[in-house]
Amino acid sequence: MLRLRNQFIERRLAGIQRELPGVDDEPLAKLLAERTQLKELTRHPLEPLAGA
Repeated sequence: MLRLRNQFIERRLAGIQRELPGVDDEPLAKLLAERTQLKELTRHPLEPLAGA
């Protein structure tokens, strides 16, 4: 599961990187915030699902 999560995050980070050039201010702020959040997720271990 960890590998799948990290692969998803890496793909999304690459997509954000491709979108950044030429983006207006408001979408730029959202992309940068998402990028920061995704990078933070990779620093934390997966937590078990409730009831699992």
